[in-house]
Amino acid sequence: LFSSSNSFSYGEDMNHNALPLIPPLKSVNELAYTLKGVQMQLKYITAIAQNHVDFKTYGEMPTREFNVFDASIGKTFTVKKFKYAVNLSLNNIFDTPYFEHLDIMKINRQGRSLLVNFTFTF
Repeated sequence: LFSSSNSFSYGEDMNHNALPLIPPLKSVNELAYTLKGVQMQLKYITAIAQNHVDFKTYGEMPTREFNVFDASIGKTFTVKKFKYAVNLSLNNIFDTPYFEHLDIMKINRQGRSLLVNFTFTF
């Protein structure tokens, strides 16, 4: 299964100044596959640079582009009446320093991270 979500916004005020808080083109693409009950997923997130800003009027700074890759694998088990789900995710695989245009103070987001999720349902 492949899914792609893309968004783009553009705005100017009546004086043709770039409006603040307008994120650039962003694309989130996911490829998911299930094999023998094991769910695997690859995700690619990208955003172009936002240079359509107006520092003089609104104090907004440009934002650089970024590309981030994530991967996850998981499986759900059923034992008697109970369900157990285990999921392992590796986010920001290449440890890319990045922040999104709307992030406060342009502080970098989390680098490479490994998450283990265990869910017990009864």
